[in-house]
Amino acid sequence: MKLMFGLLLGVLLLGAVDSCAENKIPIEGTLNLADQTCVIKVGPHPDQPFFLELARIKEGNYDLQLTVTHWKRELFDLSTVLNGSLKILPAKDGTGQDIKVRLFSKYTLLKNRPFDDISADIAIRNNQLSIHSLSLGQISLSGAAVLGPVIKLDFMVKISDLPLKYAAAFYTEAESIPMEGNVDGEIRVHGPIDRLQISGRAVSYNGAVGLHAYHMAQFKFNGIYPIVNINEDSRIDQKEGFSFKVKGALDLSDLKSFPIQVKNFSCRPLISGGKDDLEWTLKRLQAEEKGSTEFKYMRRTGGSGMEEDDGLLGVQRRVEF
Repeated sequence: MKLMFGLLLGVLLLGAVDSCAENKIPIEGTLNLADQTCVIKVGPHPDQPFFLELARIKEGNYDLQLTVTHWKRELFDLSTVLNGSLKILPAKDGTGQDIKVRLFSKYTLLKNRPFDDISADIAIRNNQLSIHSLSLGQISLSGAAVLGPVIKLDFMVKISDLPLKYAAAFYTEAESIPMEGNVDGEIRVHGPIDRLQISGRAVSYNGAVGLHAYHMAQFKFNGIYPIVNINEDSRIDQKEGFSFKVKGALDLSDLKSFPIQVKNFSCRPLISGGKDDLEWTLKRLQAEEKGSTEFKYMRRTGGSGMEEDDGLLGVQRRVEF
């Protein structure tokens, strides 16, 4: 279970920052002054371009179509067609112009399979690009980018009721594993593009990964891309089983070693108590209506920490109503 949750968390984090890693993108195109149309090709690789077509409707108003054909990153292969509008307006304070873009998609394919469509509301003013909203199904993004000699980002990615099976679909090795439950979370990506800071949380309730059922899985994290640290506040509560604290680090630049990285996470059962006696929660059985039954055992620490050979002192059963 620890392995699968670590992999899924890595997938969510990498998806949030991977598309920001490229800071040099070639652009070429044609401008037809007679027809007042423009076609621009944008893309880091010749066989993976974005095609942007603009057609003037009236002064300051344009129809826009963005075609994305097999945009391949570390985790995904995206194809879609986005239609919308582009408006050029005088800035309200009289300095420069404001550019406003609205987009919506149809026929979105993720890894060659139908996926939720995309919508976006974007504004450009001077050297700042503001994303008021950009959504792909249960994933949304908002924030701003300062476009200068040093590109600076400040984006918030929000995940709402994303099925685990969708998140796992990004990672080939996890696609065949049965999964139940949804995940919610927030990921903030900010700072210069060559030193992006990442922080956030992800939580899932009442789900299962393979044969492992859980009541709650919660992860809190921060770091500087590509290294993300999983904080001590992270935990997994199994159904009718252990509650664990999880701690570790992920290198998002090395997707192939994710399983090894996650196996190196520390995973310790939750304990509580005083200096000499500690309670280690083994099982918590939750009844639907009348309460819960909790099983614990206690170990003596000798006043200086837990010793493996101190022995089992007793087992406690507590019933709550």
